[in-house]
Amino acid sequence: MKQQLKNRFRSFLFRLFGLNPAALSSRYLFFGRREWLLVGAFFLLILIPSALLGYLSWRAIENEKLLARQRLEGSYRQVLVLASREVNRELSRIESKWRKSIRRFLERVALDANPELFDRFIAHEPLIESCFLLQGPGKLVYPTGVKLTARQWSPGVWGAQAHALEFQHFQQLKDQGEELEYQRGDFEGAIRIYRRLYRELKNPQLKASALAYLGRAQMKKGDLQAAYQTFETLLKTYPEVRDLNNLYLRFLAQLQMASILEIQGQDEAAIRRLVALADDLHQRSDAISMEQYNYFMRRVTTLATRLLTSQKIRDPQSYRRQLEQLSRQSKKRISQRFFIEFLMRKLYEATVEGKRYREKIHYVSGETGDDYYLLGYRFTPAANGQTVGGVFGFKVDTRELNRLLLSRLREKLKLGSELQIAVQTQKGDFLLGQLRPADQILASTSLEKPFDFWRVAVVGAASWLPETGGFRTVLGLWLVSLLVISIFAGAYLFIRRAVQEAYLAQLKTDFISRVSHELRTPLASMKMMAELLSLELQDQNTAGGAASAQAYAGVIQRECDRLNRLIENMMEWLRQEKGRRPYQFNFEDPALVFHNALEVFKPYAANYGFTVQASIPEELPELWMDADAIIQVIINLLHNAVKFSGDHREVSFAAGQEADFVWFSVTDRGVGIPRDQQKQIFEPYFQSNAQLNAPQQGGMGLGLTLVRQIVEDHNGRIEVNSKPHEGTTVRILLPIPGGEVQSAVSAGRAEKPVSQTVQSSDTPIGP
Repeated sequence: MKQQLKNRFRSFLFRLFGLNPAALSSRYLFFGRREWLLVGAFFLLILIPSALLGYLSWRAIENEKLLARQRLEGSYRQVLVLASREVNRELSRIESKWRKSIRRFLERVALDANPELFDRFIAHEPLIESCFLLQGPGKLVYPTGVKLTARQWSPGVWGAQAHALEFQHFQQLKDQGEELEYQRGDFEGAIRIYRRLYRELKNPQLKASALAYLGRAQMKKGDLQAAYQTFETLLKTYPEVRDLNNLYLRFLAQLQMASILEIQGQDEAAIRRLVALADDLHQRSDAISMEQYNYFMRRVTTLATRLLTSQKIRDPQSYRRQLEQLSRQSKKRISQRFFIEFLMRKLYEATVEGKRYREKIHYVSGETGDDYYLLGYRFTPAANGQTVGGVFGFKVDTRELNRLLLSRLREKLKLGSELQIAVQTQKGDFLLGQLRPADQILASTSLEKPFDFWRVAVVGAASWLPETGGFRTVLGLWLVSLLVISIFAGAYLFIRRAVQEAYLAQLKTDFISRVSHELRTPLASMKMMAELLSLELQDQNTAGGAASAQAYAGVIQRECDRLNRLIENMMEWLRQEKGRRPYQFNFEDPALVFHNALEVFKPYAANYGFTVQASIPEELPELWMDADAIIQVIINLLHNAVKFSGDHREVSFAAGQEADFVWFSVTDRGVGIPRDQQKQIFEPYFQSNAQLNAPQQGGMGLGLTLVRQIVEDHNGRIEVNSKPHEGTTVRILLPIPGGEVQSAVSAGRAEKPVSQTVQSSDTPIGP
């Protein structure tokens, strides 16, 4: 496994540097340990400095970006300080103006609370949209025509000293009941406490709250019927009462009744109750806040979705349509009743707590559907002049305030078109100003009291806030990146070139070694045979001397032929390398050329005990070719077939016509060529593993290179089909002259050589 991983890694490196991975499995490994160490050291000398340079450059750019952003944010904060100062100053100026107007107005109202006086006051104050006045328990002076629930705000239960004690008693018993309910799980004890609260209290708000607590505890205990009756009593007896958090208890009672009906399996009655609740919410939506409206609508939708899947409901689609219609209706704008009840609650709290009268205006802000309100209120003194006796409230026209405030700010700050000042609500919505599509909040801070529930913000286009350090930062980052990439690319190309040069140098060394060996072997044979022949000629009378001399002469002739072939191949390759190969193109009979090549090769095959099986059709189209060059191709292919046939002493030669080509092939039954080396056998100097392991090693690795070059010069194609240990077939296809082929080769050389094709299928090529 270790050796396999090592070979895979080396194969990856060879492919990375454009080398032949087949050399890994050859008898030599040209790249030794020293060379690998040099390459690794050189690569590290490039890699480490480049990585360090890139990191330091990146850190420098990030620091520059951070400093630029900090400077920019600092400038925004300075703008924000100026803006908040101006907003606070303008709001204070505007608020002091209407405060003086309200003080003078209330002095006149104390003498004569005429409704016409209120109408004139609203008409002459552009920033005041409406106003309200309560002069005691349940006594609404303005606006006229609004009816209050007499039972809740009756003077007999509101404002009496005993009621403050009653409220303290309510808080004590409620705390005891909630401790039993939530901490101890004693629901029965909590129920007794809540019933005691309901019996002993007189204030309708407190009594209604006690009923809500009682129904909740009964549900937890599991007494659903009693809980349903409790909530039903609450709904019928106190339909207009709110709890201490200004929440309508009628909504809570209806929701709990629907939940109880669902638990009891009365799904039809439960869905009817939910539809009634949704309609009630819409009808009273002008007297509740958006938060309360959304909360109960979500609860209704959740419970109704579960109920509408029940099989007990006869016509679920009808209920679904009713609920969808109600949910699509928008919440009503908050009416005057909402603000009146808010002021009543504030007056109630001040009376219960016994607050002393102070001439101070309080402000609250909230959401009214698609708009926001600003409500101011100021308590009025009682008859004794010491305690709170009433309350005066006024609603500010926020649109007019927006227009007036922003126009003053633009005049003083001169921000231009890139930045603008806006005022946000507690939820982050824009009360003053507006957020354009491309804008974002650059900085914000809270306003000073009494408007500390709002925030002033500096708003600008997102594109005006650079995400990077600007053009110089981007340019520097690109230059550093290009520098690092250039270093890596240069190192890679240098190493690749160095490795390839080392590879070629090793190949040339092996080539010289093979040439020396190939030349030395026939020369040694000829020298030995010549000496033996000389001895035989000296002794003419020796028996068999003439026969021996003839044998020695034959060996000399064969070795001379071999030497001549080696030299011719080498000279031919040199001519090909220099582009000086002369061709004599003529129209030739390919069958005649093939027979001539076989006749030339037969003596050589016979000397080694080989037979050549030939299959050549008598009639083949004439080809435009150099006959001698094609004969050389055939001879080289036959030599390779003989060399690598091993014990199989038979070589096949076949020819034929296929479409617009005449083909011929040479087939042996020898050692074969591995599939991963079939594309490299035509490269100069290359010898495959099959060649190195063949019984007859030899040659310089140039024969197939010459074959490819000659075939390409004839505008032909080479196909190789080989399988290890089964043999190899090499097929050459030469184009039949005609049309463009004829005109291309008539100049002596094809303009576009047809590239070689290496087929890896197991089906032999040939007829």
